Amino acid sequence: MSIDLNQADSIPEVVKATSKEKYYPSFHYSGEEELDLPDEGEMTVRFRVVERTESERNGKKTCSYTIEVQSIEDVEEENDDSPTKSYDEAGSALDKIAEALSKKS
Repeated sequence: MSIDLNQADSIPEVVKATSKEKYYPSFHYSGEEELDLPDEGEMTVRFRVVERTESERNGKKTCSYTIEVQSIEDVEEENDDSPTKSYDEAGSALDKIAEALSKKS
C-alpha cells in the first residue's frame, strides 16, 4: 500500500505563492548509530501509532498522528548513479545495525 503524504493544502498561502514544491511531514532520527542512507529512495519501516487526534474546525478536518518508527526493514536507493557497485551499501549498513541491536536484546 502506498500513501502520498503531500500536505500542499495545509501550507500557508504566503508559502504557496513562493514555492511550487510539495510539502511533506518529516521523521527525525537521533541515535548513536550513523545511518548510511541514500539522499532519496524507498524505505520499509516497522512502526506503531502512539497517538491519534482527529478534529474539525470551520468545516475543515485535520488529523494528527504520532508514529513511533521501531525499525527500518529495507532501503532501496532510487537512482544509483554508480553502476560499478556490486552491493547495496545502505542495505548492508542497516543489516549491520539490525544485527547489532538484535545482539543487545
